[in-house]
Amino acid sequence: MTDIDAYIEFERYMKFQHCRPDYNGAILQSLKFAKEYVKRKDVVVGDFCCGTGSNTKMFADIVGNVRKSVLIDINKGFLEIAQNSKIKTKELVIHHNDILDVKLEKDCDMVFSIFAYHHIPDSRKPRYISQIKNCLKKGGILILAEIYFDKKSQCLEYYDKLLKKIPKNRKIAGLGKFLEQTAKSNGFEFKVSKKFADTQFKQHGFKLIEEIKIWPKGPDSDLGTFVQVYRL
Repeated sequence: MTDIDAYIEFERYMKFQHCRPDYNGAILQSLKFAKEYVKRKDVVVGDFCCGTGSNTKMFADIVGNVRKSVLIDINKGFLEIAQNSKIKTKELVIHHNDILDVKLEKDCDMVFSIFAYHHIPDSRKPRYISQIKNCLKKGGILILAEIYFDKKSQCLEYYDKLLKKIPKNRKIAGLGKFLEQTAKSNGFEFKVSKKFADTQFKQHGFKLIEEIKIWPKGPDSDLGTFVQVYRL
């Protein structure tokens, strides 16, 4: 059971997320990278912890040649929205299951992992990465959007700063509580350092091709939101 209320309030969750400059920036950059690195026709896309499937939907709208979309999430409500969102794909496969348990075919050209890796407890993160490998073809692309911190206090500072940077006209009711719960979560947010994540993906055979820091802007640092492109 999540300790973040909005994860069971589907419409409010998406409204909160779209208020965030880090979230919006990461989505746009993820789609840009996906379009750049996945050029083959009839592409097969996997979307891990897909939520409402919006990332796959936007990608399909851009490229228009998605042969198969595989959406996986433990939240049935999100998947119902995805099912009815008219994703432009020849085949839509939906798995209502824990991402660590679902059986996958090794046929994906690309996997989206958009703010999903940090929802996995550290001891089970290797299993999550193995699941990505289980569905990616050799040479396949992983688009990873993540928020990295070395310690919990940095997480609290990040979300406090984030709330202050959001314009008043975009601060909808409940947003502050949502960000506070996210910052303090111990049951659904298991963020790690960038070094930890980079090392773990490398150890599992992934090669980092490109990355960009999304938020906060300023002096170079490994703290904050990044979008990374890995090749298997």
